Amino acid sequence: MALSPVASPYRAWQDGNTSTDARIRKLRDNAAILARCYPDPADNSTAYRETGCWDTWRDMESKNAASKGDAPMLLLHSDGDFVPPVHSTELEAAAKAAGVPASDVTTRIVTGSTAHGQAVLGTPGMFDTVVSWLKARTS
Repeated sequence: MALSPVASPYRAWQDGNTSTDARIRKLRDNAAILARCYPDPADNSTAYRETGCWDTWRDMESKNAASKGDAPMLLLHSDGDFVPPVHSTELEAAAKAAGVPASDVTTRIVTGSTAHGQAVLGTPGMFDTVVSWLKARTS
Protein backbone atom coordinates (compact mmCIF):
# COMPACT_ATOMS: atom_id res chain seq x y z
CA MET A 1 0.00 0.00 0.00
CA ALA A 2 1.52 3.30 -1.01
CA LEU A 3 0.40 6.87 -0.40
CA SER A 4 1.28 9.31 -3.19
CA PRO A 5 4.20 7.16 -4.37
CA VAL A 6 6.89 8.60 -6.63
CA ALA A 7 6.93 5.52 -8.84
CA SER A 8 8.65 7.36 -11.69
CA PRO A 9 11.64 9.49 -10.73
CA TYR A 10 12.13 10.30 -14.42
CA ARG A 11 8.59 11.70 -14.64
CA ALA A 12 9.33 13.70 -11.46
CA TRP A 13 12.42 15.05 -13.22
CA GLN A 14 10.45 16.02 -16.32
CA ASP A 15 7.60 17.59 -14.35
CA GLY A 16 10.03 19.56 -12.20
CA ASN A 17 11.65 21.08 -15.25
CA THR A 18 8.39 22.65 -16.38
CA SER A 19 6.78 23.54 -13.05
CA THR A 20 7.08 26.60 -10.86
CA ASP A 21 5.70 24.69 -7.84
CA ALA A 22 8.51 24.34 -5.30
CA ARG A 23 7.31 20.88 -4.21
CA ILE A 24 7.42 19.53 -7.75
CA ARG A 25 10.84 21.06 -8.34
CA LYS A 26 12.05 19.48 -5.08
CA LEU A 27 10.90 16.07 -6.34
CA ARG A 28 12.98 16.67 -9.46
CA ASP A 29 16.03 17.63 -7.43
CA ASN A 30 15.66 14.65 -5.09
CA ALA A 31 15.41 12.28 -8.06
CA ALA A 32 18.73 13.63 -9.37
CA ILE A 33 20.30 13.25 -5.93
CA LEU A 34 19.07 9.65 -5.77
CA ALA A 35 20.46 8.87 -9.23
CA ARG A 36 23.64 10.88 -8.62
CA CYS A 37 23.38 12.28 -12.14
CA TYR A 38 21.03 14.10 -14.51
CA PRO A 39 19.04 11.98 -16.98
CA ASP A 40 20.65 11.99 -20.39
CA PRO A 41 20.26 9.00 -22.74
CA ALA A 42 23.78 9.68 -24.06
CA ASP A 43 25.36 9.49 -20.57
CA ASN A 44 26.15 5.97 -19.54
CA SER A 45 29.33 6.87 -17.72
CA THR A 46 30.16 4.65 -14.78
CA ALA A 47 32.61 7.14 -13.27
CA TYR A 48 30.50 7.75 -10.15
CA ARG A 49 28.28 4.66 -9.97
CA GLU A 50 28.24 0.97 -10.85
CA THR A 51 25.83 1.39 -13.74
CA GLY A 52 25.66 4.15 -16.31
CA CYS A 53 23.60 7.23 -15.63
CA TRP A 54 20.85 6.50 -18.12
CA ASP A 55 20.69 2.87 -16.95
CA THR A 56 20.33 4.14 -13.38
CA TRP A 57 17.36 6.33 -14.32
CA ARG A 58 15.76 3.43 -16.20
CA ASP A 59 16.30 1.12 -13.21
CA MET A 60 14.63 3.60 -10.83
CA GLU A 61 11.34 3.33 -12.72
CA SER A 62 9.05 0.94 -10.82
CA LYS A 63 7.12 0.12 -13.98
CA ASN A 64 10.30 -1.21 -15.61
CA ALA A 65 10.63 -3.86 -12.90
CA ALA A 66 7.00 -4.98 -12.80
CA SER A 67 6.64 -8.76 -13.02
CA LYS A 68 4.01 -11.45 -12.62
CA GLY A 69 5.17 -12.36 -9.10
CA ASP A 70 4.82 -8.86 -7.65
CA ALA A 71 3.02 -8.41 -4.37
CA PRO A 72 -0.48 -6.91 -4.45
CA MET A 73 -0.49 -3.11 -4.68
CA LEU A 74 -2.93 -0.43 -3.58
CA LEU A 75 -1.68 2.95 -4.81
CA LEU A 76 -3.41 6.07 -3.49
CA HIS A 77 -3.33 9.65 -4.76
CA SER A 78 -5.59 12.66 -4.83
CA ASP A 79 -6.34 14.21 -8.20
CA GLY A 80 -4.64 17.45 -7.09
CA ASP A 81 -1.62 15.73 -5.54
CA PHE A 82 1.70 17.32 -6.46
CA VAL A 83 2.87 13.75 -7.15
CA PRO A 84 0.42 13.16 -10.01
CA PRO A 85 -1.61 9.94 -10.10
CA VAL A 86 0.02 9.01 -13.42
CA HIS A 87 2.97 7.73 -11.36
CA SER A 88 0.69 4.97 -10.13
CA THR A 89 -1.54 4.48 -13.15
CA GLU A 90 1.54 3.77 -15.30
CA LEU A 91 2.84 1.30 -12.70
CA GLU A 92 -0.58 -0.35 -12.52
CA ALA A 93 -0.72 -0.72 -16.32
CA ALA A 94 2.80 -2.16 -16.46
CA ALA A 95 2.06 -4.62 -13.64
CA LYS A 96 -1.10 -5.84 -15.36
CA ALA A 97 0.75 -6.14 -18.68
CA ALA A 98 3.42 -8.20 -16.91
CA GLY A 99 0.80 -10.64 -15.66
CA VAL A 100 -0.10 -9.34 -12.19
CA PRO A 101 -3.78 -10.20 -11.70
CA ALA A 102 -6.01 -7.16 -12.11
CA SER A 103 -7.44 -7.75 -8.63
CA ASP A 104 -3.93 -7.45 -7.15
CA VAL A 105 -3.06 -3.96 -8.39
CA THR A 106 -5.29 -0.95 -7.96
CA THR A 107 -4.82 2.79 -8.16
CA ARG A 108 -7.37 4.84 -6.23
CA ILE A 109 -7.64 8.56 -6.93
CA VAL A 110 -9.49 10.82 -4.51
CA THR A 111 -11.27 13.44 -6.59
CA GLY A 112 -11.56 17.07 -5.59
CA SER A 113 -8.60 16.86 -3.22
CA THR A 114 -5.02 18.09 -3.03
CA ALA A 115 -4.15 15.73 -0.17
CA HIS A 116 -0.68 14.19 -0.30
CA GLY A 117 0.74 11.16 1.46
CA GLN A 118 -0.81 10.35 4.81
CA ALA A 119 -3.34 13.18 4.38
CA VAL A 120 -5.05 11.05 1.69
CA LEU A 121 -6.17 8.72 4.48
CA GLY A 122 -8.15 11.60 5.99
CA THR A 123 -10.55 11.75 3.05
CA PRO A 124 -13.95 10.19 3.80
CA GLY A 125 -13.94 6.40 3.49
CA MET A 126 -10.29 6.08 2.45
CA PHE A 127 -8.98 4.77 5.79
CA ASP A 128 -11.67 2.06 5.79
CA THR A 129 -10.82 1.22 2.17
CA VAL A 130 -7.17 0.70 3.09
CA VAL A 131 -7.95 -1.41 6.16
CA SER A 132 -10.36 -3.59 4.17
CA TRP A 133 -7.81 -4.01 1.39
CA LEU A 134 -5.10 -5.02 3.88
CA LYS A 135 -7.37 -7.45 5.76
CA ALA A 136 -8.35 -9.13 2.49
CA ARG A 137 -4.70 -9.88 1.77
CA THR A 138 -3.48 -10.98 5.19
CA SER A 139 -4.38 -13.88 7.41
